[in-house]
Amino acid sequence: MTLKGIVKMKKMFKFLLGLFLISAIIALGMFVVWCVLSVIVVRFLLKSKGQYKSTKDFLGDGKNIIAIIAAVLLLVVTPIYFINSSKEYDKEQKIKQEQQAIIDQQKQEEADKKTYEKERANVLKAKSRLKKEIKNGSNVEDGVVLTDSEIEKYDIIDEEVIKFNKDVEQAIIDIQDENMAEKYKSEAKKYVKENIESSLHRMQGSTYEYNHDRTICTVTGSYKGKNIYGVNIRGEYVIDFDTSSGEMINKFIGNEKAIS
Repeated sequence: MTLKGIVKMKKMFKFLLGLFLISAIIALGMFVVWCVLSVIVVRFLLKSKGQYKSTKDFLGDGKNIIAIIAAVLLLVVTPIYFINSSKEYDKEQKIKQEQQAIIDQQKQEEADKKTYEKERANVLKAKSRLKKEIKNGSNVEDGVVLTDSEIEKYDIIDEEVIKFNKDVEQAIIDIQDENMAEKYKSEAKKYVKENIESSLHRMQGSTYEYNHDRTICTVTGSYKGKNIYGVNIRGEYVIDFDTSSGEMINKFIGNEKAIS
């Protein structure tokens, strides 16, 4: 469970605990009132009965009839009502709990499904997995493979395995190209710094691009500086590298423009 989920559960628990305490206080108060009224009515009836010679005389007094009705309501009807209400309440709570359990189960199943799908997608990300293996000390040429446990756990079909292996092959090429290009970019910046005519303020960003057969890598970038007249300028450079030898074969520095 996530931290957000734990906080939400704590808030829900506090809310339910508050409702329970309020309900308990109300129920206790009603019970106390019921007890007090019951005692008052019973004591009144017992005291009144001793004041009459016969039951007929006792029942002939209207206030005694009212007291008897009150006693029946308090000692018979009220307990039966509360018992039935309690049963009905328990029944409603059980239904609500069952419904909530179903909702919670559905939410958990949806969360588990999302987690499963995310994990499955990450397993099939060839380039990301290869970079992780390289970071852990593996060589880029070693590549990465889907394990039997991964194929079984995530129900990976043969077509996906074939695609993954092709993606790994392409990822190896891409990463090798990226590593080689980073080296070329570094050499290009060094060359520009050593051969620029203006005073250099700083090198700007650079990009790289391979030709169709990857025999040439072109590094393109820019720089800021001051020309011999003290004007702020921005210049560009384009340098081609022969990927077989790593040597610079075409070099351009210039296209300087004044900037404010």
